Amino acid sequence: MQELPAPNCGQCGLRLEDVGGERILATAAGLWVRPTRDSEGYLRWFCQKCSGVVCHACGSIRIPLGSDILHDDGTISHAALLPIGNYCSNPACANAPRPS
Repeated sequence: MQELPAPNCGQCGLRLEDVGGERILATAAGLWVRPTRDSEGYLRWFCQKCSGVVCHACGSIRIPLGSDILHDDGTISHAALLPIGNYCSNPACANAPRPS
């Protein structure tokens, strides 16, 4: 069943466009959002910063490994928890992917 996402993070109230990253419903670290709707009927979610899916070195958005993600069209996908490291989106960070 598809559920359209609420316009803002359920904790900080920011829009995804303002924070970046993905809409998180659950993480491998234990965050889980009960699939509830807000007062307008949209599915509640957390941004990556509020759910702790950020780089441990610099605090930037990282690949959301092990997370359930809510997309714009209401579909939900899972980013597998693979042993590829906690790649950071900040090119200046030591955890950013480097060209081989």
